[in-house]
Amino acid sequence: MGFFVEERIGSRRVDDPDDAMQTFEHVDSCTGLSTTPYAQAQAREALAFYASRDTTPTA
Repeated sequence: MGFFVEERIGSRRVDDPDDAMQTFEHVDSCTGLSTTPYAQAQAREALAFYASRDTTPTA
């Protein structure tokens, strides 16, 4: 059992600022967990941490 957490990343091209792109970046993972309930609890904890962060770009 295990989990992977990915974060959506937005970017703009330098030569064309109107052309935006969305992609995903690996931010956390854990494998080799012994039981499904434990794996689910760890995944929820990791997801809650990353979901609560302020990812608003600063100028």
